Amino acid sequence: MEQAPPLYKKKIPRVYFAGKVGKQNYRHALGLQSRDMTYINKLHHHNERPYIYGGPIIPSCDHGCWHFFFDGCTGFDGGYIYEDGRAYYLEPSNHDAIVGATMKQIQQSDFLFAWFDSYDAYGSIAEIGFAAGNGVPVYIGFREDVFPVQESTTGESWDDRKEHLIGRELWYISTIAHRSFLAQDPRDAFTRALRCHVKGSNEPTWKNMLDHNLRFVFPGTRS
Repeated sequence: MEQAPPLYKKKIPRVYFAGKVGKQNYRHALGLQSRDMTYINKLHHHNERPYIYGGPIIPSCDHGCWHFFFDGCTGFDGGYIYEDGRAYYLEPSNHDAIVGATMKQIQQSDFLFAWFDSYDAYGSIAEIGFAAGNGVPVYIGFREDVFPVQESTTGESWDDRKEHLIGRELWYISTIAHRSFLAQDPRDAFTRALRCHVKGSNEPTWKNMLDHNLRFVFPGTRS
C-alpha cells in the first residue's frame, strides 16, 4: 500500500497582487488565469513554493469579457436576475464597494506584491501606501526597461548601476517597500519576493524611525 506523503506544516503566505489590471495582465505570467482570480483563498504554486491568492478579484474570463459575479465580499459586476417571472437589471458595484473590498483583502494578506511595467498604475500606488500603513509587508518588482538607461560616465556596468535606479521616478513607493527589485519579468521578481518573505526581511528604515519615535526634521524647520 502506497504511503501517504507527509503533512506540509510550513505557513503558506496569503498574497495580494497589486499592479495594473487588464486583459492578459502580468498575473498571467505567474500562471494565474482570469478565472483563477475570481476567487480569493485559493492555493497556487510558484516555483515549488505554495501561496494563497489574496486578491484582487477580477470578475472576467480569460478572453476579456465580463460575467455576472457576486461573492459577498467584492460586490458584483452588472447583470440580469429573474424574480417572479420578471427580469431585473442589477447595476455594477460602485467605486466605494470596490475600494472597500480591496482594502479588506490587503488587510487580510501576509504581504503585498506589486509589479510595475509602466508609471501609470495609480490605484496600485495607493494600495501600497495603504498596505504599509496597516503593517502589511510590501515587495515591488520594477521591469528593468521602465527606468531610462543613461550613458555611464563612471565606467560602471549596467549590473553595477541598476540597483541605484530603483525608484528613480517611483522612489517614494520604492522606499516604502520592504524590498524592491529590478527584474526582466514578473516571475523573477515574485520568486525573489517569496524568498525574502520566507526568510524574513528587515523592516524598512522609515518604519524603524517611526517605531523608535525618532524626530523627523524637514527643510525649513528647526531641529
